[in-house]
Amino acid sequence: MKDQIRILNENLRRETEQLLSRDRENTSLTSENQLLKTRLDEYRGDNNQLKEEQAHLIENLRHQLNETRERLTEIRDEKQAEFKKLKERYEDQRRREADQYAHELEKLRNEIALAHKRLGQEEHFSKELAIINNKL
Repeated sequence: MKDQIRILNENLRRETEQLLSRDRENTSLTSENQLLKTRLDEYRGDNNQLKEEQAHLIENLRHQLNETRERLTEIRDEKQAEFKKLKERYEDQRRREADQYAHELEKLRNEIALAHKRLGQEEHFSKELAIINNKL
């Protein structure tokens, strides 16, 4: 009977040690599990914060893109207006020069016509003088 009690005591002690070991392991795993849950929550919070920051960055980039598009449109409109003004100036200058050349051409034609007329009169006068000289 003593042997049986001793064996039972030893069995109880072993089971108690095993249970204590399992309890320590369980406590350790519970602590590790709690730490992992805390880290998971932190990562989720960081992830949400990063998503918000990314959304803000995307919004800012879209805003900058829209501003850039607007500025490009303004610059394009300004350049088109400048080009139109330069084209009008060029056309006006070309028109004035053409009118000036046409006026000078008309003056030259008039001078040539007048010279032809004088030449015709001189030839006629020369012929009359030749006729008079022949008569003399």
